[in-house]
Amino acid sequence: MGSNRISNGVLLLLLGLFLTFAPVFDQAPRRAVAAPQGIGPIGRGLYTGAGAPTSSTLKTGIYFLGDRYIDTTNQLAYTCVKAGTASTSVWSGGGGGGGGSSVITWQQIATHTTGTAEASFTWSGLNGDADVEYMIVGKAVSTGTGDTLYAQPNADATTTHYHTQEVVGNNATPSAGALQADVGLEFCGATADAGSTGRCILHLYAKSGYNRPAVAHWGKGATATSRTVVVAPLDEWIDTASNITSLKVITSAGGANIGVGSYFELWALRPITIGQPTLVTKDGNGNGTDYTTASTSYQDVDATNLAYTATIPNGSKATSWYDVEAVV
Repeated sequence: MGSNRISNGVLLLLLGLFLTFAPVFDQAPRRAVAAPQGIGPIGRGLYTGAGAPTSSTLKTGIYFLGDRYIDTTNQLAYTCVKAGTASTSVWSGGGGGGGGSSVITWQQIATHTTGTAEASFTWSGLNGDADVEYMIVGKAVSTGTGDTLYAQPNADATTTHYHTQEVVGNNATPSAGALQADVGLEFCGATADAGSTGRCILHLYAKSGYNRPAVAHWGKGATATSRTVVVAPLDEWIDTASNITSLKVITSAGGANIGVGSYFELWALRPITIGQPTLVTKDGNGNGTDYTTASTSYQDVDATNLAYTATIPNGSKATSWYDVEAVV
């Protein structure tokens, strides 16, 4: 009996210890954070200051990975990449208008729509050494004369500068052919049925220092006596020295056989900037005078103090948010 009383006493003591400490064990860890004072937050993890984030512009507190900081003097954005205090935290970025990450992507740089049947058209103002690659995407409409379209870099009409190897599927009959002299880089065509169409795409390596290879895929619609024709040529422009500054699209024999409604796009591999947003603060005149107008239509009430211009690169899209504070 004595041993039983001791066991029960130990059990009661252990239960008491568990109950005493259980509330501590059940609580999730918490951390006390001294929030930065004087500079924000103006949103969760978003702070502002006059100048880049340093121990001088960051106020006392702890900054965490992913926090954002806006330099309101230079309109630049920074991201915290290592947590720490005002003096030990690490920030990266400094991107404002035009800042952020740069990536290379296809951008549409020109288009052409045929309003009157034509034998050729030209895209100028190119820089093949800078762009490196071009792509033509298009639709050719027949005038009633079947024809093939070619691209000539710099309007080069020297036939020995062009080599072509192609595979053709016509009805159920495959075939292949090769030329050591051609009128250009073959890439599109249409049948002899007026209004019929051909669809095409061409990729051209444009940088000088090499033969310029181009690969195309194009097809033309069925006629009353044949099915759709599919063509896959591999072209080459063997001028290795010239920078490509223009691309001329021509018909095979110079006839005005690019029909009305034909449409072509020219694309280039060019960099665009992504990632870093720009935060802009625009103040009114601040002289205590209200902006007023009797007009019932849109009015530019302060073209001096409230104007802002942004340049959007070709192929890019801009999204804007506006937060207006008005005192009545």
